[in-house]
Amino acid sequence: MRKNFKTILTALAALSLLILTFAIYSCCEDCPVGPVQPKPYKGWLYATDFESEWLYKIDTETDSLVDSVQYTTGEIYNPGAIGVSADGQYLSVSYHDTYLTDRLTIIYDAQTLDEIHRLEGGYGPLFITDENLYIGFAYDSIHFYSLPGFDRIYSDSTPSLGLPVLRSDMNLIYLYGVLNPASFDSTFIAAYDYKNREISDQWFIHDSRDSLVTIYAYDIHPDGRRLYCVTLSKYDGINITCYDLQEREMIFQTPFSTTTGSLKISPDGQEMYVTYPGYFMQYEIPGIVFVFDTETGNYIGGISLHGQIDGYPSAPLYAREIVFTPTGGKAYIGSGRLSQGSGTVSAIDTREKRITKNIWPDMGHFIGFLCIGPKK
Repeated sequence: MRKNFKTILTALAALSLLILTFAIYSCCEDCPVGPVQPKPYKGWLYATDFESEWLYKIDTETDSLVDSVQYTTGEIYNPGAIGVSADGQYLSVSYHDTYLTDRLTIIYDAQTLDEIHRLEGGYGPLFITDENLYIGFAYDSIHFYSLPGFDRIYSDSTPSLGLPVLRSDMNLIYLYGVLNPASFDSTFIAAYDYKNREISDQWFIHDSRDSLVTIYAYDIHPDGRRLYCVTLSKYDGINITCYDLQEREMIFQTPFSTTTGSLKISPDGQEMYVTYPGYFMQYEIPGIVFVFDTETGNYIGGISLHGQIDGYPSAPLYAREIVFTPTGGKAYIGSGRLSQGSGTVSAIDTREKRITKNIWPDMGHFIGFLCIGPKK
């Protein structure tokens, strides 16, 4: 009898354990849990510094500086526009001397910063690795080079200003153009077909009185249909403008305060970040990264740039360049003004909308350009 009773107790214990395990498993599967923090993007952030004239490589997993390089030939050259290939193999950096009389572009190994090749002229770069192409954009021309040898295979006289925006799924590169560079009016956005090597379309934006606006910072929505830009009109003032490229019509305008910042759309297409470094040679700035809803143009909130400089709680960072990690979990903001010693690269948590780290807490930098590529 005792033996049977012991057997029954053992069976009941086993059954209870099974039920408890099932309950715990069911809760883990069905019950709501807290948000899972995504892992940091495994890549490199590249930054050019106009103040110190260095090119920096920063680890996006730890937000720490890991390498740097400076180009000098008796005279130190300023680094300018940069771009990295999607496969993490090449990094292109343009350089110019103090008087802008000598320009060149250096191609680096994106993982080691070892020099691979040099090109004549300073280029705004794009790599299209599935086509084995490197395209260099100059003020008055576009130049095609084949990879991996960087042999020039084609050039044309299409002018372009600012950094191009690539849509490889559409075989298009969006360019910023000016019909009259002397007066900087009649600005437009053009779609350049890099397969056929020609402009396939262009857009001029008009204000409420049908006058042309001047376009400044711009980006293209991931859907390939919407253009977002900062515009200036003598009738409508300064606005954040959303424009439908297919319907060729305005979607919305949101009043803004300056034309000198940068504008970038988040990888998921839901948010638009805009910086405000203030007007040239003036120093009053709000110290905020503005975040807007891309569907409505409504203001979502701001990311404060005050309190980042030790001993000066009211002093803001002079924010300029913006770049997102491909996963969208972080944005990096480059800041600084020439001879102000007030800049750094700030890592921003895009979910919490706050600065999590300054790469250089002691400032002293003027960040010109940023780009992000993968680790290999």
